[in-house]
Amino acid sequence: MNATELSKRIGALRSAHQKTLNNVFIWTSFARDALDTAKDDPAFLNQKRFKVPSTVRGKEVERTAAELKEIATRAVASEIYYSVFVYVVAQVEAFIADVLFEMLSFDNRRMKTRVKGIDHISKIDVSEVIDASSREELILGIIEKELTSLFYASPALQMEYFQSVTGVSLPKDLVGQWLEIKATRDIIVHNSGIANSVYLKKADSYARAKDGDPLPMDDKYFAGAIASMKSLIGKASSAIQAELKKSAA
Repeated sequence: MNATELSKRIGALRSAHQKTLNNVFIWTSFARDALDTAKDDPAFLNQKRFKVPSTVRGKEVERTAAELKEIATRAVASEIYYSVFVYVVAQVEAFIADVLFEMLSFDNRRMKTRVKGIDHISKIDVSEVIDASSREELILGIIEKELTSLFYASPALQMEYFQSVTGVSLPKDLVGQWLEIKATRDIIVHNSGIANSVYLKKADSYARAKDGDPLPMDDKYFAGAIASMKSLIGKASSAIQAELKKSAA
């Protein structure tokens, strides 16, 4: 693979992940509209009984019209965003991992990149060397281990490593927005959307709530976060492709 081919792969990753983010935003909008309509729809509110997953065959639960209206209202207000947000953040993480994999595979010397605070792979077992069918297989295994270690590090260190390996410098404001987005995802997963000291440390000056306050998750924030994530993917891809074009000249 040469620099031109790598550039095409980076472009394909950009298109695929940005398309996914756009698609998720579209169907989320449709889902919210449907729920917003359902909360005032007698056909929905008067169902009373609903089949639910259970180890007991045919399990059903009862919900009053008032309860159903509240369920739909909460989902429209924030809960559907909470559910989807975890997925869209994972898409950007996948883009970062995919790009790093391509860059490290293309130029193995980049594996020497070190960022203080990341538990980099420094040695491998003799058995891995002996059992590998080729040098390429061995190197790919090391890259995979390195990327696994990377995603145990803090998001800030991940971005530092990403920029070091790719050789690009991303706008500080965009990186700051991404770190806040990641911090929001972590709080949704680990603290029911309530800001704490961990969130404040990760989000830094981009924090959107005080310790103990719920993190806002509404139309404006969700759309803004999607736009920021698409921009991060786009700017990273463009910068990498520009550097690859120079090396191919």
